Amino acid sequence: MKHHNLIKSGAVIAGVTLLGIDPNIVYSSPASRSNDVEIAQSNDSETKAQAYYNQGNKDLESRNYQKAIENYNKAIEIKPDFAEAYNSRGFAYSRLGNNQKALADFNQVIKIKPDHTQAYVNRGLIYYKLGDNQKALADFNQVIKIKPNHARAYYNRGVVYYKLGDNQRAIADYTQAIKIQPDLVQAYLNRGNVYSKVGDNQKAIADYDRAIKINPNYASAYYNRGVAYQRQGEKEKALASLRKAAEIYKKEGNDRQYRSTLNLIQKLQ
Repeated sequence: MKHHNLIKSGAVIAGVTLLGIDPNIVYSSPASRSNDVEIAQSNDSETKAQAYYNQGNKDLESRNYQKAIENYNKAIEIKPDFAEAYNSRGFAYSRLGNNQKALADFNQVIKIKPDHTQAYVNRGLIYYKLGDNQKALADFNQVIKIKPNHARAYYNRGVVYYKLGDNQRAIADYTQAIKIQPDLVQAYLNRGNVYSKVGDNQKAIADYDRAIKINPNYASAYYNRGVAYQRQGEKEKALASLRKAAEIYKKEGNDRQYRSTLNLIQKLQ
């Protein structure tokens, strides 16, 4: 999660994060019930590759990323053009922090399937994490070219524009993401953050309100709304929102943000 300092309050605004890596796991019959026995008994290479892939997906869901990689390796060894196995393996590598191997896998997916939008989204996120914003933009642009109603791509491109200081384009992309997917709660939070950055606290508060309506336990939205109220001089509303944020952070076990919120509350009292 990225944090951006607010000039007036000295508080830290919660956000902005990419909606990123998605292995796009799809179990196909009958491999959704695959296990080691089925893999061993299968004589057909296509079926065996699918079985290893599905077993890898099960490992992925249980967050056993190294085991997932081992199964994807076996699937790819049998079927070298298995695009979904590369995509899911790239996800597993990213979860282990191996961005270069993740990047190589997403490159391979795109080589096999040039219109694989999820691979572009995933590769764009890796580029963003590596600090290559222009390549990230290029990948998100490509997703939008292939699939103009891809909310995740607009959202992610908005994050990159925000990072580059292009606030108006960031707002436009968050707005388009919301138009496509009205319940995309992070888009409201991040658009509110941009409004807050440019000094439009009323619009920021409205977006935080919408985020909270979608997810009543969205601590970051309560926190950011409290900061926006503070900047407007509405002390009681700020305190109420911040106290709610602190309550949720505590329940979530987010000790760092909980303590940060308590410190801000103490300063305002």
